[in-house]
Amino acid sequence: MEGPQGATRASSTESLRDDPRRQALAQADRHSLWWLLAGNVLTLMVAVGQASSVAAMLWPFWLQSLAIGWFNARRIRALGAFSTRGLMHGRRRVQESEGAKRSAAIFFLVH
Repeated sequence: MEGPQGATRASSTESLRDDPRRQALAQADRHSLWWLLAGNVLTLMVAVGQASSVAAMLWPFWLQSLAIGWFNARRIRALGAFSTRGLMHGRRRVQESEGAKRSAAIFFLVH
């Protein structure tokens, strides 16, 4: 069904293409997937080659989790429009604000 929503989606998609910052983030996302997979394969190869324990393997994966959190926090902070629709803290709705955006970014950084 076409209507005002279709027009809004097209114009918002076009604006995403025109924003160099968002283009750079999208490209970084594509590259980060391959770095993530390469890091996992390398970690597993080293662990198998050295007959490492599971505990020794947790460090690289924990560091990987921090890296993923870092890039997600950057993406959240770069959002032009931060929507909290459906986001709850306890039983309260989270208000849309710079503080909420910062809190969400910190949450993803450490989790």
